[in-house]
Amino acid sequence: MILKVPEHCSYDVFDTNGIRLEFCVWCDTETGEAVHIITPIEHVINDAGEEVFKTKWCQHPAPLLYRKITS
Repeated sequence: MILKVPEHCSYDVFDTNGIRLEFCVWCDTETGEAVHIITPIEHVINDAGEEVFKTKWCQHPAPLLYRKITS
């Protein structure tokens, strides 16, 4: 399953070892691929000329697990 922000922002995402993925904006739960916002937060201009947060691609132990955030 592909999880994206903001469509699925009410979920926490974890790798197969139970480690929470921080600042994750996109992930493929089957492969473990994920995109994270880099901290400290930095603004950059993308190919379309829009100001966006700087991100990085990461590989995590798969499968990724997700859990609905409850208050």
